[in-house]
Amino acid sequence: MLSYSTLPISFWGYALQTAIYILNDVPSKSVPKTPHELWTGRKPSLQHLRIFGCPAHVLKGKTEKMESRSETCIFVGYPKETKGYYFYSPSDLKVFVSTNAKFLEKDYMNDFVPKSRIVLNEMSGDTIPREVTQPNPIVSSDPTQDQQPTIPRRSGRVRTQPERYIGLGESVENLPDDDDPYTYKEAMEDVGSRHWQKAMQYEIESIFDNKVWSLVDLPKGIKPIGCKWVYKRKRGMDGKVETFKARLVAKGYTQKEGIDYEETFSPVAMPKSIRILLSIAASLDLEIWIKGEKLVFLILYVDDILLIGNDVGILTSVKEWLAKQFDMKDLGEASFILGIQVIRDGKNRTIALSQASYIDKILSRFSMQDSKNGMLPFRHGIKLSKEQVPKNEHEEQFMSRVPYASAVGSLMYAMLCTRSDICFAVGIVSRFQSKPGPDHWTAVKHIFKYLKRTRDNMLVYSGGDLISVGYTDSDSRKSTSGAVFTIGGGAVIWRSIKQSCIADSTMEAEYVAACEAAKEAVWLRQFLIDLEVVPSANKQITIYCDNSGAVANSKEPRSHKRGKHIERKYHLLREIVQRGDVT
Repeated sequence: MLSYSTLPISFWGYALQTAIYILNDVPSKSVPKTPHELWTGRKPSLQHLRIFGCPAHVLKGKTEKMESRSETCIFVGYPKETKGYYFYSPSDLKVFVSTNAKFLEKDYMNDFVPKSRIVLNEMSGDTIPREVTQPNPIVSSDPTQDQQPTIPRRSGRVRTQPERYIGLGESVENLPDDDDPYTYKEAMEDVGSRHWQKAMQYEIESIFDNKVWSLVDLPKGIKPIGCKWVYKRKRGMDGKVETFKARLVAKGYTQKEGIDYEETFSPVAMPKSIRILLSIAASLDLEIWIKGEKLVFLILYVDDILLIGNDVGILTSVKEWLAKQFDMKDLGEASFILGIQVIRDGKNRTIALSQASYIDKILSRFSMQDSKNGMLPFRHGIKLSKEQVPKNEHEEQFMSRVPYASAVGSLMYAMLCTRSDICFAVGIVSRFQSKPGPDHWTAVKHIFKYLKRTRDNMLVYSGGDLISVGYTDSDSRKSTSGAVFTIGGGAVIWRSIKQSCIADSTMEAEYVAACEAAKEAVWLRQFLIDLEVVPSANKQITIYCDNSGAVANSKEPRSHKRGKHIERKYHLLREIVQRGDVT
């Protein structure tokens, strides 16, 4: 392996570890299963394997504005108890672990010149010795007789890429397994079993310390709800595991509505609320004042808490109070939350949100990391329908191996957090999860290809004026309503949803879409008013609609013949406009 790379002999240890790692995932003639499968009980995946010694662009941590965000390093192996790869930095002369990297395997193989111990010299046709047929070879007994060495001839064969380097492409048979265990048994068989044991012990102690439950007698005729462990490796911006999380949760899905519960509610922050507060923080540069008093925003999402404020003293007191109430860890300035990288530029007063590492993760999970780049998230002119189901046994077998719902769910999380540009496409493919066909799966892969090309696109909030603006549109009859709202030029709310009614005209479709957007605008306006830090919060939110008929009908009834059949609930738009919430 070292002979195929440009690394010095001092890296023989990393080469040996990499060779052992690969051999553990390869079956032998004597044993049909791989050592990895015999030890863990799970078949290994080969999707993450890379060429030893190939260069890669590795994402740096925090960088200056004019500094490059990545550096060229050399891949030297796989870490044992964490996800990612070992990289050697020629500039820093050190080896580190990272998951955010783009491997340059194709360029490496195109420029590859193998190290050989034999020097092959170019020969002309006149110097090539001719073969002489002799019945018996003559062996000379004279040791002083000179022997002409046979000069090897250079092969005219075109050198091609070795078969062992050919990727798995877009196959669905060899999807990589998730690193996080699903059951207690898998956790105990995992390479990080001792960390999971500590995490579970910590969870039990935390439950007792915070008095989460009270022991009572089981009522007669009532079946108790079971519980299960949920495991999660929490990673930092560099992809390195920072914490092993184990949560003991109730099996709420075993309850029956109307018998065990009447209503459900999850008190966590919505992604759009986080985006709105971050846009305010970027615009005001965290100098948030109200009536001469200092203010701190606290955003809670499951076990992550985000604090936004301008006064270090107040922030410190809030953290100290929380630490007294709960056992918590201060991670410092926010750089990674909910799988989103937060990039702050204090000089230009901007905050950027990036999901590049998450996109790399889902591309690898669904074997799309080596696919071609896509120009658009959805191809123009393509019509998907529920009739495009598998038409024969071969297609049914193929789709049975396709993780369609899982892929759509992974795309949906990216869309909900930062990628508004795939909102329409994800909304289309999510309609066919009950019985997807090959055409539907092709559309999903097209979204992955588009994300591969645009993985570095970020949602940026600048320090401009905090003015709320909305845009609404629809496509055709039985339309898809689309809307996006911006604050200070950065998108904070977006949606794309299929209308429940069949529109009789373009005006009606645009009118229905504008009504849905107006309801979202009412929530946004009230949210900003409650914060009491946005000067323009009481102003009307301007919604742009590209249909003059819909705009006219939102102000007063027009063309009774064309609009008399529109459902009454959509005329809420007219009331919202008259009330002065939107314009």
